[in-house]
Formats: sequence, structure tokens, C-alpha cells
Amino acid sequence: MMTKNPFAGPAQRKTTVPGWAWKILRVAMLALTGAVLWLLVFQPRLGLTVFWQVAIPMLPLLFLVAPGIWRNVCPMAFFNQLPAQMGMSWNKRLPLLARENAYLVAVAALFSLIFLRHPILNLDAGAVVAMMISALALAFLGGITFTGKSGWCGTFCPISPIEKCYGQVPMFVVSNDFCSVCGDCQKNCYDINPNATIFMDLADDSEWYVGHRKLFFGALPGFLYWFFTTADPTRIGYVAYVAGMVEYSVLSIGLFHLIAYLTPLRTFHVVQVFTIAAILIFYWFAAPVMYAGFIEIFSVDLPGWTIQALQGFVLLTVTITWVRGVAHERAYRRRIPITDWSTGRSFDVAEGQPVLEGIQAAGIPITSFCRRGQCGSDPIVILAGEDNIEPPRGDELETLRRLGLEGKARLACSCVAHGPATIDIRAGLAVKTAALDGEPSNDS
Repeated sequence: MMTKNPFAGPAQRKTTVPGWAWKILRVAMLALTGAVLWLLVFQPRLGLTVFWQVAIPMLPLLFLVAPGIWRNVCPMAFFNQLPAQMGMSWNKRLPLLARENAYLVAVAALFSLIFLRHPILNLDAGAVVAMMISALALAFLGGITFTGKSGWCGTFCPISPIEKCYGQVPMFVVSNDFCSVCGDCQKNCYDINPNATIFMDLADDSEWYVGHRKLFFGALPGFLYWFFTTADPTRIGYVAYVAGMVEYSVLSIGLFHLIAYLTPLRTFHVVQVFTIAAILIFYWFAAPVMYAGFIEIFSVDLPGWTIQALQGFVLLTVTITWVRGVAHERAYRRRIPITDWSTGRSFDVAEGQPVLEGIQAAGIPITSFCRRGQCGSDPIVILAGEDNIEPPRGDELETLRRLGLEGKARLACSCVAHGPATIDIRAGLAVKTAALDGEPSNDS
């Protein structure tokens, strides 16, 4: 599922995993979740070992390599999307205040759950059961109330910040199988273009929006180091426990900003350094925990070098990620200027990035649904620079022919620019309307 164009949108990516296969995998993941819950209730010691020493430590590596797999099979995502698939969702838009603060809420929830591990969650299986059921219920409630993934997966889910942090430059881009129709429910949706999301987030016009992400990236390595090295709060006292968390997190944030302001590194490179540091810290301490967990669960004798092998694999993976990230950042900075004649506004897109994403990032109104070149909801007319736009092919060409728009318009989700161009969004809608109202199509 690797793509030569790192910023390809859904229309440019081939879906290699059929929908029925994802459904089977989701059922299997739900069965595994049910099995873990059963263990936590009836064999709590074994359940805690499975959950904290094996299942949870495996996720960061998956997020690093192919986060789209988890986002397609995650039980919380299943419950969040179930109301929409059953036609039960109210499809409300998330209020502006909630949208602006959802990331902070998710980060606060993540850090709170990690904070509670030592005193409660590592020891009390009932508390873990309550946590899991609450998460599934909140995901379902968010799906009933709000459109798309804005009620949980892309906003308030505590795992979401970690997914997007570790999955900035995924080795394998796995297409999202949930949102067959895009409701444009959130800004810079990770499921649409995972390789471009981090750059779009860091380039956002809102300092508030960017600041929340920098705060998390900066705090994460220090917070994780504190978590793995702190003593039992019942022994050192909760004041010292909290003070240690604050101290390491604040020092980590301070170091992040110090490097950002005093070195020539661009923000993305600083983010990469801290992300890689967080992953290495996590697996330096988590690898021995996973090793002990596998031995306890399966009663097998694993060689001692298994720990070093896992840590070495993680080191190799983050090294590859660093190299890919540098290349992606360099490619993203090669901006292509696009002008919309109807509004007189100009915006940039990365080479290989769909024009639709640049239109929406610039705040220019446009309707878009499937983003795969199949629905024909986003026609535009190319007024100049047509030679700089890749020609229509595949689903886009078929849709244009079906709508009688071949040679008259293009679909913004399928347009990939390699040079400057001038487009007209209003003209595209006018051409589509005329074709649907009875103007002879090219097929007649």
C-alpha cells in the first residue's frame, strides 16, 4: 500500500483491501476485545497482563508503520461509525468551541489515563473494564450525535493524538474504509491524507490550533520518561508523584521550544526529533515489559536477546521514518500556486496533493463527498495551466463521461498539479448543472 506520491489523496490511491475483508477483521477485533474483557472480569491478573504488557505496547509500533490498519479495525471506531452505517446518526456539526478544544481534551484524557495507571489501572481489572466500556460508549454516543468522525475518532479519542504523532510519516498508507461519503467534519482529516496532515497542521493560520499540537509533541518524551521511571505513588506520596509529572513534562516542553527558537531546524524537524525520542523512550522501557508478558501468558522460554531485537527493530524503523520525513517535508515545501478565478483567491498545494485539499485549506467553499472521483460533486474548470494538471483517468474519467463533463470540467479531488494553474469553481458547477439539465453528453 506504499505510494510513490506521498501526498496522494483517496482518488489517487488504490484500495488493495476489499470492504468485506475489513468487516471480517473488525469482527475479529471485536471478538478479541470481548475476550480481553472476559479475562479482566474472570481472570483479572491474566487480563491485566494481556492488556497492559502485550496489547497496549504493540500499538505504538503499529501507529508508526501502518496506523490506517488500526483506524480501520479499532473497536471504538466501529462503535463510532455504527450509527451512521445504520442510518441512526443525527449528523450534527460539532460546535466551533468544541472543534477548537477537542485536541486538548483528547491529550488531557490520554495523559490522565496514563497518570492513573500506577495507582489504579495497573492494579484494578474492574477499573480497566470500566475504562474500556466507557470509551466504547462515548464513541457510540459521539457517532449518534455528530457527523462523520467528528464525535470521537478525529477529535476526542485519547488515542488519536498518539496515532497522529507516531503516524506522521507512515510506511504504509492504508485507505480509510469507514467514510464512503466525506462529510468534511473536521479540519485536516488524518484519514484523507495521513502524510500531509502534520504539515497542514503545523502550517495552519491559527496559532491556537498549532500551539496545542506543539504542546503535546513537546511534552510527550518527558511525560513518558517520568511514567516509566517514577516510583509507586503510595510510597513517595501523591504530591511527589504529581510534582514529578509536571517537572518532566514542563522541562520537555521547554526543551522543545528552546531547540525550535535557537537552532535552524524547522518546526517539523523539531517535532520529528521529539516524536522519535518518545518512541525510543517508550520501547526502551516497554520491550522488557512485553518480554515478561509473553513469557507469563504463553509459558514459553524466549531468548534474552528478544528484547534487544525488538528495540533494534524500533530503532531501524524510526531511522527510516526520519529519512522519509525529511524527504516528505522537502517535497511539501515545493508549493504549487493555484488561483481560483471566481473568488480571486490564490492558494498553494504540495506537488502531488489533490487541488481539493488546497481549496478547502484556503476556506473556499466547495462541495465534496467521496473524494475518490466517483460522485462528481466537486467539478472545476481549468482556465489556464491545463498542461500542468495530470490528465483524467480511472474513476474520474468514467464519472466525467457519465455526467457529460468530459473535456468540459475536472473533479478537484482528482486533480494533481505539477505547475501553476488557474481554476474556476463556479464555472465547474455551472457546467455540471447544464449537463444534468439536459445538455447532450459526450456519450450521446
